[in-house]
Amino acid sequence: MRRFATDPLGSKSFGAWLALRVARAALLVALVVPGACRATPDHSQLDAAAARAFVREQSLAVKQLSASVSMAIETEGFDGSLSGALLVEPPARLRLRASKFVQDLFDLVVTPDELDLFWFPDRQFFRRRLLSTSQRLEANGPEAHGPEAFLARLDPRAMRLALAGFELPLAGEPSSLPACDRVMEETFAREGGDFVIRARLAGGDLLVRHFDGVSLFLETVTLEAPDGATLLRAKYDDYSPITEPAPAGELAGDPQPADSPARELWFAGEMVLEDLALGVTFDLELDDVAVNEGIPPSAFTLAPPPGCEVREL
Repeated sequence: MRRFATDPLGSKSFGAWLALRVARAALLVALVVPGACRATPDHSQLDAAAARAFVREQSLAVKQLSASVSMAIETEGFDGSLSGALLVEPPARLRLRASKFVQDLFDLVVTPDELDLFWFPDRQFFRRRLLSTSQRLEANGPEAHGPEAFLARLDPRAMRLALAGFELPLAGEPSSLPACDRVMEETFAREGGDFVIRARLAGGDLLVRHFDGVSLFLETVTLEAPDGATLLRAKYDDYSPITEPAPAGELAGDPQPADSPARELWFAGEMVLEDLALGVTFDLELDDVAVNEGIPPSAFTLAPPPGCEVREL
């Protein structure tokens, strides 16, 4: 398994790791085979049960993901275009460090239990405990701005699950996710030109995922409340293949021989997430994607800088 020579986010700062990642960008490009030069895979011969098994296997193969990201946010109270670096340990954890006009804006860590955000312009550190399905922060009136406006429009659960393709654990499976994100019952079928998975979550929400029937690429997702109201919509596009470092068995907990072939995993380079309840749209474009490179656990821990007061929200 490939690992960093040193802990890039433990003994060193996240900013230092960002600089290292930029220096390695040319090497990461070698892992990406341009989508325009490759025919998309054809899995149309798989029946519904085999297609479901394949989709799940592909999702679970991604233990960790890192990428450069460009993000546009559209909402009534906060909008703008940001760039930065993204780390994901799907479906439970993510870290996003974003900048605007080459100036650091925020550093965000989301876990199932907590959201931590450091807002660089004002050197403010925010912490929010996540005890329910979605605990969104309400803006402090119409004059809310800056980090308060941003946090008021952020559903950390939605971001985590969207970046994991909404592949969630079944009831009874070991997972760090809250009970509300477990799948209680599920149906799947080939419908017309699509492969469709419908899952009822423990919290009562209905999750519907549509995949292209030939490539089995995830195309659209909707999350509906128990009363039928649509909470979230997500769209995925611009798929390209990524070659996983080989062997990867140690990270997956399933040792493989050193000569085992590397897997090819297809990723969406663009994701649009619409949160209808909050009236916000996130448009993300991923580049320099790498998978299963041994990101240390410290990457998903954010500590307030010395002398910075923690604001509990």
